[in-house]
Amino acid sequence: MRALCAIALALLAGACLAPAKEVDAYFPVVPAVRIDPASLTPKGDALPVGPDHFRTAGGWTVLGWSLEGRPIHCLLLGHGPEFIVVVGTVHGDEPAGGPLLRRLAAHLEARPELLKGKQIALVPVANPDGLAHGVRLNARGRDINRNFPSNNWLPGERRGPAALSEPETRALFHLLSARRPQRIVTVHQPMVGINWDGPGKALAGRVAATARLPMLPMRERRGSIGSYAGRDRNIPVITFELPQAAATMRPGRLWARYGRALLLSVSWPSPGSNPGLRPRASKR
Repeated sequence: MRALCAIALALLAGACLAPAKEVDAYFPVVPAVRIDPASLTPKGDALPVGPDHFRTAGGWTVLGWSLEGRPIHCLLLGHGPEFIVVVGTVHGDEPAGGPLLRRLAAHLEARPELLKGKQIALVPVANPDGLAHGVRLNARGRDINRNFPSNNWLPGERRGPAALSEPETRALFHLLSARRPQRIVTVHQPMVGINWDGPGKALAGRVAATARLPMLPMRERRGSIGSYAGRDRNIPVITFELPQAAATMRPGRLWARYGRALLLSVSWPSPGSNPGLRPRASKR
């Protein structure tokens, strides 16, 4: 295990730092075994191109639509048995995840050796309506990170009348259900620290040290990704809680401050994985 950890750290040595639609009618059917981008695209709609600032050769798909008809984009990078999901802006007033994931996508494409044996799904904005309005919740006043069908879920004003009642939550749920991830990484604000759910404590400690952020105590949140995937399904979930000031940091500075830790969170070898050869250091 020490050798695997050393290789993972070596991988980071060079890191520089429409109108609204009837969502249920358009929500795609996701295959049970693997993600097929064509099947994730609504019938009759062309495969959307990602935002202009995502200049990437990777494969874009749409996981679903928000209540107000905004697409929830997902970028798939790499091909391999290890599947890692990275999600930003689950809450609309926590926008720092978007720029970080853009930089992460560009870095992974510049250093494809980091993708060896992996497929990484990047969802830069999981709550596009909340982001558009600058609010935490979706357009129906629900918290999409309290709407997952975890064992501890209970109905509530912000959690919704039923688990998966919100289209944004369903989009993420189907991504996680189409192929079981070996790890999930989420970027939030503003609690300042690194949290984990499931068997992710060791990696969370490494990430916290790299990010120079404290470890946050584990808290059980009803209907969260951490509860559903980490506690119920035993999938490591690593949560970045960045300071509120990160929302106004320039992308370059944001990446210089947190990019190395984010790279570690996706490069760390999962148990039983083959990290491959050490790549050449990048000057980027």
